[in-house]
Amino acid sequence: MVEFELTDLLSDYNMITDVPGPPAAPEVSNVQSTSCRVRYQLPIDEGDGPVTGYQVQLQMDREQSEWVSVGEAPTANLDRIVEHLQPMSRYRFRVSAENRFGFGDYGPPSQFITTDNSVCNFFSNLKTT
Repeated sequence: MVEFELTDLLSDYNMITDVPGPPAAPEVSNVQSTSCRVRYQLPIDEGDGPVTGYQVQLQMDREQSEWVSVGEAPTANLDRIVEHLQPMSRYRFRVSAENRFGFGDYGPPSQFITTDNSVCNFFSNLKTT
């Protein structure tokens, strides 16, 4: 009969395949009529290996609105300019971190932001002479 000790078994199992944990809720700034900046932080748990990228998603404040990925590919930056938003619309954002084993869970969403309506602001500031 072969006896194993738990420490021997664990020391032999050195291949951990953990994806990163979820990042904290992102912060949104520089809100314009069709764009904004989304900033996020490294997750507390990087899993097994360094974080190599982030995927940002947005959701509009509409009934049954789905989460949609922003950009064509994940980015290694800790912020992203999100473009092609609709003026005077409400959005929120969430982020997932990636390492060599894949993407982890999405973190909690940001607060909703409302995009500006620069065209209306421009015309409302015009004065007739």
